[in-house]
Amino acid sequence: MQKISVDRQLRVETFFGDLLQRRLGETLKAGLALPRRLQAIGWREAAEALQQSVQQGKSSGGEQEYASPLCTLQWQVEPWIEEDRVRGALLTIRDITMEKRRQRQQELNARVATMAQFAHQVVSRLNNPLAAILNQIGCLLLEEDAHHDWLRIRGELAAVQEQIYSLSQLTQALDAFRAEENGSGKLVQLTAVLEKAIEVSRLLTVQKGVLLRMHAGPEPLIIYANEILLEQCLLQLLRNAIEATPDGGEVIVRCEQSDGMAAVIVQDNGPGMSPAELARALEPFYTTRKPDHLGLGLPISYSIAAQYRGFLELESTPGNGTTARLFFPIARGLVKKG
Repeated sequence: MQKISVDRQLRVETFFGDLLQRRLGETLKAGLALPRRLQAIGWREAAEALQQSVQQGKSSGGEQEYASPLCTLQWQVEPWIEEDRVRGALLTIRDITMEKRRQRQQELNARVATMAQFAHQVVSRLNNPLAAILNQIGCLLLEEDAHHDWLRIRGELAAVQEQIYSLSQLTQALDAFRAEENGSGKLVQLTAVLEKAIEVSRLLTVQKGVLLRMHAGPEPLIIYANEILLEQCLLQLLRNAIEATPDGGEVIVRCEQSDGMAAVIVQDNGPGMSPAELARALEPFYTTRKPDHLGLGLPISYSIAAQYRGFLELESTPGNGTTARLFFPIARGLVKKG
């Protein structure tokens, strides 16, 4: 928390705490015209509130979100009154980044839970008939026939088979939302699983000429998860970054420890996302790519991470690529389950 008092000319008199400096690199000093500095960092409403507080004795508050660094700061302005006279104003600033993160997680968890129920119904109803149809068409395509129409029929069957195969891919992707694996896991070495996922992902990078680089710290990061689901979670995250990166571009992957959490950080140099696109990036079926793109990669990664008390954060601006941060609690004192 940080408290800043200003006089009637809105110049800094006293301040306690260093929140603005730690989060935004803003250094305060006595006599500084505070509204000008607030406007420079995008706090226009707070600057106006200070002026209203001094002139009209009004109290007000609000929040300011930043994409880089990823944080949310809450501000409150109150008049500073002495002997029934407005002496100046007091600005109080709190860092509510963690509170906002928990709130977003709860909202996303609710959406994922609804999606999981829907996915279970879709998968159950479509998988068996799709498999049967694919098998029958495959058998027909293998048959030889002397009729002159067979080449045309074969072409039509091949087109049908391709469409059904696309539907089959969709059901497999939706199946990742099902929560049947929840709670089933063991202690796994995150870096080792990440290395496997990177090796598989290199097939995509070769096609696009994308350079995929990994940096991992010396300490092993042990988490509790289902290894197969964890690899799927990482694969979806890597594939999303590779597909967003232009041909000949670069994707950087880091594995490190942050605030008691194991973190996988995937950074691409693609086109990035606007604030509106970023707000919807974790919604199932939302995509900014080609119409045939499923839009399930990031939601699947988030859904799997959430099963093991993890979470996914995205940071992006147009023209500057996207950074995805996947966090899992580091396992301490857990009994290994097979």
